[in-house]
Amino acid sequence: MNIDFKKILSGFMAILLIVNMFLYTRTMVLSDQMMKLEKDTNKLRVENSVLQQKLANNNSIENLNKLAQKYGFTKIDKPEYLDQLHFAFKVNHD
Repeated sequence: MNIDFKKILSGFMAILLIVNMFLYTRTMVLSDQMMKLEKDTNKLRVENSVLQQKLANNNSIENLNKLAQKYGFTKIDKPEYLDQLHFAFKVNHD
């Protein structure tokens, strides 16, 4: 059996070329997906920053005082506190 070395080498090179083309296209697809994910991540970071700023503004003392006035809360000089109860009441709704 006389196997031609050039035919074997040509077949091997063809297989390597096909594998290389497959890996190249797969790498390009993954690269595009990675770039999209990075873009989405940056967009979410910006949105998160905006939401944190809005939350900080809404929770500011000045804003909370305005909301309290809007809903009729008033500031009293001597607040009354409930003593801590040592048992619970069961209310019957018959």
